[in-house]
Amino acid sequence: MDLNPNSANICRLRLWIELLKNAYYTEESGYTRLETLPNIDINIKVGDSLLSKYPVQNGRVIADYLTHDERADRKKDSLKNALVKYRNCVQEYKAGGTQNSKIALRQKIASLKSRMVEEGVLEMFEEYANKADDTIDFSNSLEWMFEFPEILDDQGRFVGFDAVIGNPPYGLFNKKQNQNVALTQEENVIDLIRKRFPEAEEGMINAAKVFYAQGFRLLKKNGFVSMIVPFGILTDTSSVKIRKKILEQHSLLNVDVFPERDSVRRRVFEDAKMSTVILLSSNQKTSEMIKIGTSFERKIPCNYSSYSVDDVKVYSPLLMQLPLCSRATYNLLIKLRNPQLYQPLGSIAKCLTGELDMTMGKKFLSFDENQTMLIKGVQIAPYILKTTNEEISQGEIEYVDVKRFFEQCSEEKIKQIGYARVAIQGLTGINEKTRLKAMIIPPNMILANSANYMKHQDVLPNSVLMALLNSKLLNFVFKATSTSSNVNGYEVDSLPIPKRTENNESMFEELGAVADQIIAAKKSGESSADLEKRVNEIVYKLYGVTDRDEIEAVEKR
Repeated sequence: MDLNPNSANICRLRLWIELLKNAYYTEESGYTRLETLPNIDINIKVGDSLLSKYPVQNGRVIADYLTHDERADRKKDSLKNALVKYRNCVQEYKAGGTQNSKIALRQKIASLKSRMVEEGVLEMFEEYANKADDTIDFSNSLEWMFEFPEILDDQGRFVGFDAVIGNPPYGLFNKKQNQNVALTQEENVIDLIRKRFPEAEEGMINAAKVFYAQGFRLLKKNGFVSMIVPFGILTDTSSVKIRKKILEQHSLLNVDVFPERDSVRRRVFEDAKMSTVILLSSNQKTSEMIKIGTSFERKIPCNYSSYSVDDVKVYSPLLMQLPLCSRATYNLLIKLRNPQLYQPLGSIAKCLTGELDMTMGKKFLSFDENQTMLIKGVQIAPYILKTTNEEISQGEIEYVDVKRFFEQCSEEKIKQIGYARVAIQGLTGINEKTRLKAMIIPPNMILANSANYMKHQDVLPNSVLMALLNSKLLNFVFKATSTSSNVNGYEVDSLPIPKRTENNESMFEELGAVADQIIAAKKSGESSADLEKRVNEIVYKLYGVTDRDEIEAVEKR
């Protein structure tokens, strides 16, 4: 199915080529007669497979809606006969034939389809059709009930597909930041999608989530759905509802994860540097384990770890994020999420995005060194700030007209700018050994939106927070759950922080002192390797990670 007729025609052409490539001579004819596979080009449809005017109602019998009519018996028989003829025509079309016979069959199929509609099928949907916004254009809608007779029983009941397979579009509906690339900007269409697919309506709606939700609606009770979709469906805070629905009402069977790659040759889609995942789900609720594997190549993973839904709930009780790691790593992560010993960093200090948007805020920027330096993500390194063009890998150092910028800033943002803050690089290569890079910026410095920062708080000194974020252990935790180059605020917020007690207070104090020494060493150009090693030793002890195998697992990742 595709909205674009040209795409559908290309698909038909590719199908015909494959039919010819796979033609074979039959043994029965003494290998003189050429046989081709069934031609299923009639199943290639042009239309909007989400925006159907009449929603699919599994298990409802069309004929039952005609009982109120005094001619109901005649209508039922007529409808049943039309359905049988419809299915037979489609099967005959797929079996092959001449071009002329196919044209005749297409015309007959179109006539039978119209006849079914005329027999009162649409009456059963009147209550739904009336609820649809009259301003929505349904001229391109795909009506599943009438397009695929194979999935109707003899009484006209929609029984569903055995399997739904898809590579849906990845765009956003009503993307406000850049409406030129939004899939649709019409609020009434967005409202209808939210109403019909409530499990996929969180945040800005990604089309792939909606298509996956639609897949379940089109299945038989024991059917399967498999699609390749953006990875965020497994972890994003805007995909919690659909994860819960899949895990609690259906069965997630197989997860093949493909993290984003810098190398074009190793990407699933060469033109798209993004993380993707192939999901396989059953419409039935079963007790099967979820097989999860990760591949950094353009190949299906070889090694899988298996988890139950209960494992997922223990791992991520609120967000239902899936564990994309080995069982050994899972066990260590569970240990580090013990609520008796640890608390999420977000409960102490929220991770926020830098206040100056590099696109919207260009008018405030210049190269005037007499103004305030703008801190971009590329300038942030562990424990220290890069302040010259020679030190940064891309772009140039820029400066901000603070007076003009503050005129459009909220009071809260201005207040945060007035504090010394722990800043974090907002974008780091997925293959980098260190994903979390944190340092302390002095008060009154402006951060670009390519950087994050920790909101001011009085629980943990900035030096301690910075040391924790730069530690190997928290980098291990972050890398175990992240498969994109973004350092998302919600990911940082979920990092475990030990609760302060009399027993560990001295370790917190030493951690802060060593962090200050590292800053001093880096500013003077001295080596800080031994001091950074000491930070990791303190952090391991602080978190109770003393087993040699656990430490080795952290160091290797």
